Amino acid sequence: MKYLLAGLWAMLTAAYFWVWNTAQVTCCVTPPTISQIDVTPPKIPTSNGPLVFNWASGAAITSSSFPAFRDSILKGLGKDDKLEIVGLYNKEEENTSSFENMGLARANATKNLLLEYLPEDRMILKAKLQDKEVPKDHPFASIDFRPLHQSKSVVEIDDYSVIYFPLNSASKLNSQEVEQYLDKVAEKVKKSGETIELTGHTCDRGDAKRNMALGKKRANIVAKYLISKGVPKSHIVRKSKGETEPMVPNTSEENRVKNRRTVLKILKNTKTKQK
Repeated sequence: MKYLLAGLWAMLTAAYFWVWNTAQVTCCVTPPTISQIDVTPPKIPTSNGPLVFNWASGAAITSSSFPAFRDSILKGLGKDDKLEIVGLYNKEEENTSSFENMGLARANATKNLLLEYLPEDRMILKAKLQDKEVPKDHPFASIDFRPLHQSKSVVEIDDYSVIYFPLNSASKLNSQEVEQYLDKVAEKVKKSGETIELTGHTCDRGDAKRNMALGKKRANIVAKYLISKGVPKSHIVRKSKGETEPMVPNTSEENRVKNRRTVLKILKNTKTKQK
């Protein structure tokens, strides 16, 4: 009997110490406080660019660096130059604007940022579909700028330039402004390896055969200058349209001045046979 009582006492003692030990472990573990729990939301990467847009949005987002960025663009414009603003958009983007696409919406928003500093008639808005993948969860850059030279002798229009000539002139350029412009063209194509297409035009003064030859001479004089600046002869294509493709009707002397020209176009790394 005494052995049975001793066994029960030993079991009760063991059970007591097990319960006590468990209670001690539980009570002595300090639960984490709110400050110890990481409640910081995950960081979403953002663009540090001066001018960015969100996916499917035409609202411009500017940073503190935008004024300096804006001033650098405007500083590069001549007094009569125009600024081409190209808004980029992705084919997967929903068009949430009233414009034809998000690219034009972004170009228009950018124009509004510049209206205080540049007249509206000196800004040209365009849109371009881009193939590269852009983030959908944070802002991205989607505007390109290009200054378009505008003067009495040289006018840039879209992807080509017009160089004007006085009546019957085709012996030399006679214009420091044209030479300075062609210097820039020469440097560009020497680096890129692109081809320059030159097409000479005339007004309707004189007979058609003579004007065709005069147009060729006007293309040749521009080509000669570019070659003198290091552009390979094989990278220049020369043509003449004579009086057959006037820019404006030959109904006034002012219009005839616009038709006496050489059109310069840079072909994007394509090889064109010279005619």
